[in-house]
Order: sequence, then structure tokens, then C-alpha cells
Amino acid sequence: MPTPLGWKPNTRQKVHQARGELAAARADLSQLLREHNDALRAALRDDPLLSGEGNRQKRSERTATLRRLADERVAGHRERVADAEAVLQDVLATQPAPDAAGIARREAHWRRAQTLLDAGRSVGDVIAAATDPEALMALREELPTYLQARQAKPRGLEAIGWEGTDTTRVALDVDRRLVEVTDGDARAFAAARVGLAGEVPVTRLALDMTAEDIHAGRSPMATAIAVQQAGAQAGIEDPA
Repeated sequence: MPTPLGWKPNTRQKVHQARGELAAARADLSQLLREHNDALRAALRDDPLLSGEGNRQKRSERTATLRRLADERVAGHRERVADAEAVLQDVLATQPAPDAAGIARREAHWRRAQTLLDAGRSVGDVIAAATDPEALMALREELPTYLQARQAKPRGLEAIGWEGTDTTRVALDVDRRLVEVTDGDARAFAAARVGLAGEVPVTRLALDMTAEDIHAGRSPMATAIAVQQAGAQAGIEDPA
């Protein structure tokens, strides 16, 4: 369907399109690797009409050409991801700051949430039970500091490899809940944060691993599994 002359997407449409571009890039990269590996296998077949040296040279030329073409496709996807990331950043730059009344409401919501957390309620339960957008924004703003302060760094051997609380994951969980309970621009802003903090890094991982696999000649299975695992941690549900 053609786009009407002068039509401009609103905030929700911009976010939807940008996240759609990220999802499409991940799917295309997976397909790219499968196609590249199939083409490599075909390129490595010997031609009975050529000598051994002739076949080696032919394989080298075909392999170089296939890798160059695949590299060009990956480069195109990098631009695609960068453009989507820029859209999401631009959207978040337009998010209005809360007024004094909104700040007061968030502070009140946080005091209630902190009481529950101090009493032993899990972070996941508190996030899942929240339905008020202001309560969720309070959690998003205060939970990272609260969790870091509550988690003391271990001593001795237990400190080896200790990285502290994954505050990015906590913020993602809150933003996904905001997407569920809000609508309009508020939902678009939360979805944009989910895209930037969860989907962009996973898509960049797919880009980097695909670029490596093109030259290593590895099976696409390992990359597919790694990207799916990273996506699952970020709450992304791409089809297998």
C-alpha cells in the first residue's frame, strides 16, 4: 500500500518500525549464513575438467567472491541497525520529564515498593504486581541503586568473578511491564527503551558473529544458538 503524500509516522509508529527493522535484520542474518554456507559447499566441489591446481585456484576465487558478497550484505545490515538505533534514541529524546506532582507520586510509590522489598518480596513479584505507570517508573529509577546497595560484595574466593547486580536486566523487566500496562506515547517510550537496551545489543551480537562465521566457515548453528540465548535473556522471542 503506498504511503500518502506528506504522511509522517507518529511516535508509536516510529518505534514499531525501528523494532521491526531490528527483528528483520536478525532474521536476514540467520538466512544469510545458511545461504552462504550452502554456496560455499557448492563452490568447493571440484570440476572434473580442471587440473588439481586449476580446481584449487577456482575454489579460492569462488570462496573470495562469496565472502566479499556476504560481507557487503552484513555491512548493509549494520547500517540498517544503526538507523533503527538512531530512531529509537531520537524518540526517547522527546520524552517529557515528570512535573513536580509526578515526581511526588513516584516517590510515594517507591516508599510502598521499598516496604515490600524490605519485607522479603522478590523484585520480580513487585514488578509483576505493579499496574500504575508511575509506580513502574519509580521502580525503574530506584531499583538499580537499591539492589546495588543491598548486595554487598563478597570477600575472599567468593569475590572472584563477582559482577554485582545486573541493573540493565532489572530495567528491561520494568520496561517490558510498562509496555504491557500502558498505551499511547508512554508505551512507545517504554518499547523504545526495550529496543535500545535489549534488541539492539542482541542484533549487534548477531552481526558480529555472522561476520566472523563468514570467514571462519563455521556452521551457522552455533551463532543461531548464541543469538537465541542472548535474545532469551533480553526477553526477545524470535522464531527459530
